[in-house]
Amino acid sequence: MKTAAIISASLIVGIFIGIFISNYKVILKSEVADKKEISSQKEIISTKNKPKLRKESIPCVCGEKVYPYTSSRLLSLKELEGLDKQSLRIMRNEIFACHGFVFKSSDLVQYFNIRNGECSVKRSNVDEYLSETEVKNIGTISIAEKNAQGEGTIYFGR
Repeated sequence: MKTAAIISASLIVGIFIGIFISNYKVILKSEVADKKEISSQKEIISTKNKPKLRKESIPCVCGEKVYPYTSSRLLSLKELEGLDKQSLRIMRNEIFACHGFVFKSSDLVQYFNIRNGECSVKRSNVDEYLSETEVKNIGTISIAEKNAQGEGTIYFGR
């Protein structure tokens, strides 16, 4: 079960990093290359292999969210301070559950079935339903989860 969770988290972080890199990739050209050529190449690189993301979130198809703001605005690491590792995990996975994702981890299946009831929408992949905000928040929450100390809270200080 832990392996599946690690693979899922790694996949999510990988998607987030890929999106981040594709949006901010710097093209190195010779000093004589003009700005027009560089900007046209940036446009080609940024759209190549980039997953289609929704600009805005679609309504939740499976129950009410405990953390509804994860779909409507970007989260910062600072505001996630004070949340324990388990709360961060629930927050991150709630984004997927909202779109009908079918979890393999028994604790998440149980949590979301109790919380939302048996959802009639069942999807093994919800990538096409995620908004840009949700994908970025998944990445931010994943970083916060990695920085959370055990069962304790996130510590970004000295």
